Amino acid sequence: MFSVIGSEGVSGKKALDLFACTGALGLEAISRGAESAHFVEKSGKNYRLIQENIDKLG
Repeated sequence: MFSVIGSEGVSGKKALDLFACTGALGLEAISRGAESAHFVEKSGKNYRLIQENIDKLG
């Protein structure tokens, strides 16, 4: 997805990662310059996984 929109498309923007699962989309957006990312995930197991991934990446 980011290869299509390019880094300039997210720089300074806010990302919304719906049905986030691992949070990969939101975390990638942040790594490409997004101001912030908001994760929406129903599963408690996946929510904990997102939290672990955020903690690992700082």
